[in-house]
Amino acid sequence: MMNNLTVSIGITTHNHELFIAEALDSILSQNTNFSFEIVICDDASSDSTISIIEKYKAANPNKIKVYYSDKNIGPFENAKKLYGNLKGKYIAWLDGDDYWTNSEKLHKQIIFLEENPDYVGCFHDALIISNIQNDSKAGDQEKKQALHHYKFYSQFNRYSSDFYPWDLLDRNIIPTASLLFRNGDYKEYFNTYNNINISQNWLIHLYLIRNSKFYYFNEAWSVYRDHAGGISKTIAQNSFKKKNIYIYKKLLKDTYYKKHHAIKILYGIINEYRQILYNEATYQKERKMFYSSLFYYVGNMIKLFFKEGKYFTGRYLKRQ
Repeated sequence: MMNNLTVSIGITTHNHELFIAEALDSILSQNTNFSFEIVICDDASSDSTISIIEKYKAANPNKIKVYYSDKNIGPFENAKKLYGNLKGKYIAWLDGDDYWTNSEKLHKQIIFLEENPDYVGCFHDALIISNIQNDSKAGDQEKKQALHHYKFYSQFNRYSSDFYPWDLLDRNIIPTASLLFRNGDYKEYFNTYNNINISQNWLIHLYLIRNSKFYYFNEAWSVYRDHAGGISKTIAQNSFKKKNIYIYKKLLKDTYYKKHHAIKILYGIINEYRQILYNEATYQKERKMFYSSLFYYVGNMIKLFFKEGKYFTGRYLKRQ
């Protein structure tokens, strides 16, 4: 049975010449008794990323497929193109600047999902390698948003063996390179959540886990590179917060999340506004954002008060 399985490993790249070789080596070194393909979507890299990829493709013509863009299309469109070309029963996805550290990673995750059909995916911890503080080209924003205080993702996220949608709604972020999940139809996702270039991985994971759960392996089998060129370092923190609020509001229109997790989503919205208000840069440089965030923060607190009141009143009446 295992010999007939196919895993599609998707990689998105953009100017990853310093990292892509290690990412590909870590995939090609996997010990498996099933077939897998590597599908790469490069978003118009201007460095030597493409030439490095071509060398690996020439050495592995039956295993590596590459799709290039003539112009920069951004993370969302690149991910959309990638997902449209992943045909395996299972999917793994990593960015071109991350890599795997355990040659048994795929095998262990496949075994688990084959034996546990009630899980839509499984993931693990990730080691963080940060060089931003020693990078002379890194600016104040990159250094402020660096993760150099942490060694593992699990140090600033709460994971449990069974990981549910509400865990993700609490912004417990899953390392992108760690997740293996069952393939499906993602047309609805890309049509509903159009052009999400910030917090995209979090949103995709929220979409995947609807009506299901992930399993967590409490071991670090991949590396997340924390470097100044990463998208999470080049975009200001408040921009992330505003996009997270936008995503939460979109989830309130989703059939599953609207029915089961509306209160949890309101908590998430309030927390994002709170972080904007506590951000020193908001008050010092973005007064308009500060006052508008304060207005919406209070408004959502009132909305949450009435929603929770209705919820607890309903529970009380049911017991009478």
